[in-house]
Amino acid sequence: MDKITKFIKKLNKKERKLLLQKIVKLKKGDLDDLDIKRIVGAEYYRLRVGKIRIIFSYKNSKLELIIIAWRDDNIYKNIK
Repeated sequence: MDKITKFIKKLNKKERKLLLQKIVKLKKGDLDDLDIKRIVGAEYYRLRVGKIRIIFSYKNSKLELIIIAWRDDNIYKNIK
């Protein structure tokens, strides 16, 4: 089991549902109400879902999830 799956399983039901809804919207390309910013100095983007951050990239028009973690876990230091 990878880190992303483990993280999602540890969330409570409400957080998990919200997170999965945002990931589905991201995958469909419906970016209207998503809080997305490009990470400076990297080819990655971040999606903010409350205190959870999703780091992702688009390669060959395909969504690739890199990291999903709490904001406090210093996830930005691990991706550059």
